[in-house]
Amino acid sequence: MTWLILAAGMARRFGAAKLLAPVQLNTPAEGKAREVPLIEATIASFCATAWPVAIVIREDDIALQRALVSLDVQVLSVTSNGIGDSIAAGLQTLLSHSETPIETVGIALADMPLLSSDLLSQLIEYAGPGAVVRPVHQASGKAGHPVVFGNSFFPQLMQCSGDSGAQAVVASAGSRLRLLPTSCEGCIVDVDTPADLQRAQGLLNLQR
Repeated sequence: MTWLILAAGMARRFGAAKLLAPVQLNTPAEGKAREVPLIEATIASFCATAWPVAIVIREDDIALQRALVSLDVQVLSVTSNGIGDSIAAGLQTLLSHSETPIETVGIALADMPLLSSDLLSQLIEYAGPGAVVRPVHQASGKAGHPVVFGNSFFPQLMQCSGDSGAQAVVASAGSRLRLLPTSCEGCIVDVDTPADLQRAQGLLNLQR
C-alpha cells in the first residue's frame, strides 16, 4: 500500500524545471504561508495519509533529487521516455525494493498541489487488491487523479510504455472500476504551463 508519484517528466510545456517552481503553501501549524517547490506542495497531502510515499524521478534529474532529500519519501530513480515508462519502471522498482507484499498502489501526478488529504484518505478506504479506484469531480463530471490499482492489475501496469499512461488498464477494469464522487477540484487541476501554476496558486490562496 503505497503512493507512487510520477515526477519523471520533461516539463516541455512549462519551459523550465516545473516541479521546482515556487509555490506559496499554507501551513496551519506555522500560522502563515511559506514558499516551497511545487513538488513539495503536492507531496504534503499524500504525506498526511496512512500510506508511505514513493516518487519516480529521472536518473539524471539531480536538482529534483536534492529537493527531495529532506522529505519523508522514497525516491525511485528510473530511465523514462514517457509517463507509461515511468509507471512501469517505477512500479517494478518499488516492488523489488519492498520487504513486504504490496496489495495496492495509488498512482499520482507530481504537479497536482490542490489534492486534499481527505480525498486521498477516501481513496484508501475504497482500495482493494482486485479493484481500480478513481475520483470523479462532481461539478464537472471529469474523472481525475490519483488512481488506485489493486495488485491484480500490476502485470498490466508494468507493460505500460511511452506517453499512453495507464488509460488502457483503467478501461480494462470493467465492473472492478470504483468511481468515487468528490467535490475536491484538486483531482482535475494539474500544472502544465506557467499560467496553470498561476491559477493553482490562486486556488491555494483561497484555501487559506
